[in-house]
Amino acid sequence: MEKEFYSPHISAKLKNVKFNGRESLELDEIIDYSSKNRQEKHFLLPLKEVTVEELQEARKTKTPYFVLKEYGKYYLAEIQHDFVFVSSKVLGGHMCSYCDHVSAASDEDGGCVKVRQFSKCIERYPFILLGYETFNTVSNVFVVPQCTNYAPFPSRKTSHFYEE
Repeated sequence: MEKEFYSPHISAKLKNVKFNGRESLELDEIIDYSSKNRQEKHFLLPLKEVTVEELQEARKTKTPYFVLKEYGKYYLAEIQHDFVFVSSKVLGGHMCSYCDHVSAASDEDGGCVKVRQFSKCIERYPFILLGYETFNTVSNVFVVPQCTNYAPFPSRKTSHFYEE
């Protein structure tokens, strides 16, 4: 079971975030935080496979979206503006924090274009194999569990992401 996470005043408290194949995104929002009257609202958000062009058109709207990138395919789900997935482990951990390239330096100097472009528009980065992003929300997220540019940071070899 996934841990609950919450940022007061700006986001919904989410838990049990998971995918049902690539058909839908399922999650629970806790709508009453008091232990006496705790209430939850269940969401089953349909995922629609989209083209890069359709994704770029969705970005031009004010509608909040969750986008999943999975090996060159994109899936889009409309979400509430206050849903925040930053602590979600729905696809695994975020590898960037353990990567030697997590720098705004040029690629030649060991940096990453994703960092230089402020981690927006997942469709711009062919080296991201698996990841998700939210946009037009109160707190957009960009999480990358699989990337071909990943190189473990030498001082972080004890991380659970490090592979020998």
